[in-house]
Amino acid sequence: MGSDYSCIFPGSPYAGRSIPKSKDDDGNLKEYGGFDKPLIVQYGNYMKNLFKGDLGYSMKFTNKTVNGIISESFPFSADLGIRALVFAVSFGLVLGIISARNRGGKLDFFCVIIAVLGTSIPDFIMGAVLQYGFGIKWGLLPVAQYEGFKYTILPGCAIGFYTLASVSRIMRASMLEVSSQDYIKTARSKGVSEFRITAKHQIRNASMPVLTI
Repeated sequence: MGSDYSCIFPGSPYAGRSIPKSKDDDGNLKEYGGFDKPLIVQYGNYMKNLFKGDLGYSMKFTNKTVNGIISESFPFSADLGIRALVFAVSFGLVLGIISARNRGGKLDFFCVIIAVLGTSIPDFIMGAVLQYGFGIKWGLLPVAQYEGFKYTILPGCAIGFYTLASVSRIMRASMLEVSSQDYIKTARSKGVSEFRITAKHQIRNASMPVLTI
């Protein structure tokens, strides 16, 4: 058939793939994907395999199962997601506490700016900025590959920055709400130190909305 390559049949799951255009290839692909059977049979087979945990073969990668692709990628995705979550919650709580304790001050303004930037800038833009600054310009961290802890710092920060900003805002609002409660005023009237009031009463009670989220 020469080198005439195009998609096999319009609207099919294989549309856009570079495959030799011929009736044999059309039929083979339909049979390979089970699309040569009636629609109700296709749906029944899909649900049966789905309940067995079989997601079938990939329509993008030749001779690769979807389960196999997920098993190859999931450990890396899970590891990076956990690192991003730890980073976001840890620093988000700290920023929220600092912001609330310095309401109206320069530190509060700085923390609010970080929260606004975090909720406004998409992850992929933040990732590019971090790569350029810490990787290319200053050469402090690698910008690609996955060969150790330092390789996960930049992507973890980029992914977790939005959550960090959200946690910071919620923690700040919750801290300010708790600070006006009667038990806080009572503790101050008894001469309890501000550090103990913050650590034992404010942070403990203000953290509940964050834990809920």
